[in-house]
Amino acid sequence: MISILNGSRWKNELIKVCIDLVKIRSLSGQERELAYYIKEKIDEFGLKADIDDAGNVYTMVRGEGEKKIIFDGHMDTVPEGRIEKWRVPPYSGKLINGEIYGRGTVDMKGGISSMLTTLKYLSEKNLKPKSTIIFLFVVLEEIHEGFGLRKFLEGKGVNPDLVILGEPTDLSVATGQRGRVEVEVVFKGKIAHASMPEHGENACLEAVNFIKSCNEIYSFSWHPLMGSETLAVTGVRSKTYGEPVVPDACKVSLDVRFPLGVSKAKLIQKLRKTSDSIGVKPFIGVRKLKIRSYTGIEEEVEQFFPSWIQEPGNLLNKVLKAIRKGEERVETKIWRFSTDGAYSKGIKKIPTVGFGPGKEELSHQPNEHVSVNQLFRAFKVYLSLATQI
Repeated sequence: MISILNGSRWKNELIKVCIDLVKIRSLSGQERELAYYIKEKIDEFGLKADIDDAGNVYTMVRGEGEKKIIFDGHMDTVPEGRIEKWRVPPYSGKLINGEIYGRGTVDMKGGISSMLTTLKYLSEKNLKPKSTIIFLFVVLEEIHEGFGLRKFLEGKGVNPDLVILGEPTDLSVATGQRGRVEVEVVFKGKIAHASMPEHGENACLEAVNFIKSCNEIYSFSWHPLMGSETLAVTGVRSKTYGEPVVPDACKVSLDVRFPLGVSKAKLIQKLRKTSDSIGVKPFIGVRKLKIRSYTGIEEEVEQFFPSWIQEPGNLLNKVLKAIRKGEERVETKIWRFSTDGAYSKGIKKIPTVGFGPGKEELSHQPNEHVSVNQLFRAFKVYLSLATQI
């Protein structure tokens, strides 16, 4: 097991860094202040941090061998939601009974604080890792998983041998995730006066019937490790004219989470079959979104993120062995949400695992919180991974 001398000092370091991170509001596209805080912290450790064109912060610790390992953490968070639902201000980083409260504590400033403390320990103790370690803190993950990681790998020409994601796992090892796609279904009708709806074709009614059929007719895929595909209606919007008018257009937004073996074409085909079953022919397509980083980089992206799994084998065994030197009893799991692994493993086929502090079900919730104990244990695991692989 990894032994940390003067453990109380390093716990205090973790608490301070995590609270500092939480106090900096960093919504997607607004990560500048946090990015420069992280860069300054790394520079204080005696290491050199840089910020790339997309706004990602990165630093490299040279190792003895030729392999490269990326520790990946995203800097952005979702908004805080309704303030009255919080027991403490969402950007206070308040410490209550060994738990730090605030937006992003779990997803994933807790993981970032454990990574930064690992960097400080490596530098202070002058430890040389076996592989070259790149700590990468990325932008815009909450709205487009993999964007920051892709921009870094393409921009710097880096081909890592392993990606370690610091997203919350409750100190289990995540070896995969379901895929995610945002779908837009647009219904067209015929405009008419609201007092005489029989003369129009109400697009909203077709949308309602389609939503019902998604629950009753849609064919949900299943995987023995990932479980069932899920479909959630995340928005319904009609075209309104500010007058008593039957709407002639209505858009339904869907979020579909799917296991291995389900392609983009298959998803669209299943939705088309669902709409055909009720006799309607809407437009069905994957949502496209224009995103902009705080540095001004803009790109139109498609909101489709493949599922992935890290296969059993020598590399995974090495990772598990290193993790168990920091956390003796550890289990594997599949994430329910989506991560940068959709790009690293799902698209680029780079070996990828996840390990981080915090319970994933607290992500994006009011009163999000992470335990100091888990921050410290994650720090020990990151230190083991950085020096043992």
